[in-house]
Amino acid sequence: MALVIEGMGRVGPHGATRNLSSPLWRTERRPHARPVHLFGLHKQPELFAVPARIVDINDAQTVEWQLVENSQRVDVHPYEEAQGFQRLLDMPGYDVATLVEKSGKSPAHVYARLPLLQLIPTIAEAFSAERITASHANLLARLPQEAQANAYEQCWRKDWQDKEPHLLPAKHLRTCSRSSY
Repeated sequence: MALVIEGMGRVGPHGATRNLSSPLWRTERRPHARPVHLFGLHKQPELFAVPARIVDINDAQTVEWQLVENSQRVDVHPYEEAQGFQRLLDMPGYDVATLVEKSGKSPAHVYARLPLLQLIPTIAEAFSAERITASHANLLARLPQEAQANAYEQCWRKDWQDKEPHLLPAKHLRTCSRSSY
């Protein structure tokens, strides 16, 4: 069981000045999964009340709300977004149309993210650590998993004056993948 507290705004000396549309999650495992500092309220000493609506929801609804809200963030990494989409699609009653409706993303966006889950773990980790770009990851994800490691090695080149290999442009990988796979 979880409680969701939806902030309606803040009340300060100048009245209601900010809309807090994101829910503040409270569960037994995470007493404050959406901490106050995310709203910037810790910087508001004049704050003395926040009107809120408390909703009682079950664990499945909590996961759903968290995943949908996470998919609406601006700064989410494409691989994390794909993982969130897949978790929602694994829930009963979810398909791409429902996901599109609840997340506000286009079907093309959802379908473009899901293939990233086909990356082998070493490449997925490199992508999450931003050692390769989204273009590289998308091209590698199209390849069979057996061929991904070899293609990943083709993304890098070390010149005679370089101490470390550098990442080649994704168009180089596109050319190699067409001729090799």
